[in-house]
Amino acid sequence: MASTTASIDETRPGAWDVVARLGAVDGAVAHPHATRLIQSAPAQRNLSDAVHAFCDVYGRHPGMIDDALLRGAQLGSLPWLETAATGFAIERGYLAQLTAAVGPLPSTPGQAATEAALAGVRNALEILSGSERAGCATGAVAALLHDWAVTRDVRPCR
Repeated sequence: MASTTASIDETRPGAWDVVARLGAVDGAVAHPHATRLIQSAPAQRNLSDAVHAFCDVYGRHPGMIDDALLRGAQLGSLPWLETAATGFAIERGYLAQLTAAVGPLPSTPGQAATEAALAGVRNALEILSGSERAGCATGAVAALLHDWAVTRDVRPCR
């Protein structure tokens, strides 16, 4: 009897390879602000702004990963999403500690516009994580985790 197990083609990129390629072009690593924060010691004000923005978008619980896990639109990804949710809970804790360490949000020109933009980002993430389409929420979580590695690479301020 012939085997029904499909062979794995090692020459074809996997899902994570696709996420990594997209992230290299459209992710945080390609953004000029991220580049400035990563390549040199950022000014305290810039680092504080960035930390507060990240906490505003990603520091909430339940977050995007938790929502994707609860929705469960892609059953095969649930174990991976559970691991991601557990790991990101730890990251949220670090983010809260960083936010406390950088102090209060600095008064910045255009702060109201920034808050509106961050609300838009949160809304977009909620829509993606709440999608019932198989792969949509999981793909969004994969993109977040890929970008998070870049986010964690920010140098201490000067």
